[in-house]
Amino acid sequence: MIALGMQPGLMANHTIVINNDLSYQLQLIKQRFGQHLFLLRVSATTTLGTLTVERIQFTNFAAAHDAFEARCHQLTQH
Repeated sequence: MIALGMQPGLMANHTIVINNDLSYQLQLIKQRFGQHLFLLRVSATTTLGTLTVERIQFTNFAAAHDAFEARCHQLTQH
C-alpha cells in the first residue's frame, strides 16, 4: 500500500565507475501500471556502448529497495 502515494518515474539512480573502460548505472523505477510496479535496471557502459545487463521487477517497494542497495554494495566491492 505504500506504493499508492509514490509518483511513477525514477526513484533512485546510482553510477558506479569501475575504471576508465567500465561503469554501471543502477536505476530504481516506479512504473505507472502493472502487477510489478517497481523495476531495478542495471546497465553497463563500456568503450563499445551501453547494455542492460539486469532487469528485475518487484511487486513491493521494500523488496525493490533492498535489491537496489544490495546490488550497489555488490558492485562497489569489485
